Amino acid sequence: MPEAIVPQNRLRAKLAEGRTVVGTMLVEIRQPSVMDLLANAGLDFVLIDSEHGPFSIGTIADLSRAGRSAGVTPIVRIPELTYSHITQPLDAGAQGIMLPRVTGPEQIAFCLECSSSELRQYIEEHDMDYAPGPTKQYPIHGARWWRPWKANPFR
Repeated sequence: MPEAIVPQNRLRAKLAEGRTVVGTMLVEIRQPSVMDLLANAGLDFVLIDSEHGPFSIGTIADLSRAGRSAGVTPIVRIPELTYSHITQPLDAGAQGIMLPRVTGPEQIAFCLECSSSELRQYIEEHDMDYAPGPTKQYPIHGARWWRPWKANPFR
């Protein structure tokens, strides 16, 4: 697949360089132009809260498109751990998700099952584990985790 089809995840690139990132959470503002304002304020990411906020999948798509265009990485906090709640925001253009109420590795495993094989390959290549163990219990060293890939990269 050509590189130009998948937009660069600037947040992921900064984190890989060990840089500090700053972001905020949207709970009520649904106007896509807010992303320009947040980018001009110097934010690196915006967490769109669809767990507690009034965001439809169409609004998430509009906010994600505006965020990517403005240079702010859009991440969506999903309301439930279901296949459609995991994949729809990613297919709509979000560049990551935040999982709600993670209490065990089986929830991470379910998220991975809903995800692309590219994500599973990344976790294996970087020696991450989502099974219980003495030092590793969740990907990316914590119970909160975001996913920088689309569920279906060919959409």
